[in-house]
Amino acid sequence: MMVSTARAVVCLSLCLCVSQVSGSHIPARMNKTIQDLLQRYEIPSKERYNGTPVFTREPLDGTTEQTKRTFMGGVLETYEKLLGQMLKAGDDAVKTDLRFLLKLIQDLKKHKYKEQSKLLKGLHDLGNVQMDDRIIQGKALGELPWLYEEASSLTSSIRLERRRRRRQARKLRTHPSA
Repeated sequence: MMVSTARAVVCLSLCLCVSQVSGSHIPARMNKTIQDLLQRYEIPSKERYNGTPVFTREPLDGTTEQTKRTFMGGVLETYEKLLGQMLKAGDDAVKTDLRFLLKLIQDLKKHKYKEQSKLLKGLHDLGNVQMDDRIIQGKALGELPWLYEEASSLTSSIRLERRRRRRQARKLRTHPSA
């Protein structure tokens, strides 16, 4: 429990660094709080930096800004749950530090990740669809044509947008403005 908790605290600081928007920074008090918690959890460096992070950075490589924001919204939601779990164990000093970090996470989500939270809730709700309910099955079949058409047109519009951008870029290269 302590190893995964400390690893999560380390990853929190890394994730917040990765998700920074230009002009954003890690507050000094947050940095100090994380360092204090890491000392209290006493995880050997060999275990803390063993090459397997809690949260992979792969989804952030080469993806759109919107995809990155959605992923980071999910990471923040996971941290919210993780810090809540961590609050169940520990002394008062640890709980105070954890509450401080939890408040920062909640504020960041509230002010910069509202849309992502809605999307993640919608995705979570999809996982709760009752697959063995005949009424749900019938309703889903009735909704399938609209959803299929919507999904198909979405990929078409993305392809058209990419083509338009390529043409625009080609046009700018062949006819540079004066």
